[in-house]
Amino acid sequence: MVREWKLEESCAVFGPGLKELEAAVHLYVNIPSVQIQLQEPGMGGKKVLLDFLQ
Repeated sequence: MVREWKLEESCAVFGPGLKELEAAVHLYVNIPSVQIQLQEPGMGGKKVLLDFLQ
C-alpha cells in the first residue's frame, strides 16, 4: 500500500521560516506500522508524528 501526504499540511505547526527539521523513522514488525517523527532541531522543539498503521 502506498501512502501520500502533503508535508506542508502536517508541518504547519513549525511556521514558515523553518529551514531544517530532524527526522526519525520507526518501523514496527510485530504490528505492521511505520512512524515518522519530525522535530525542530534542538531539545524541546516542536514535534509532529506521522503514523501509518497498515
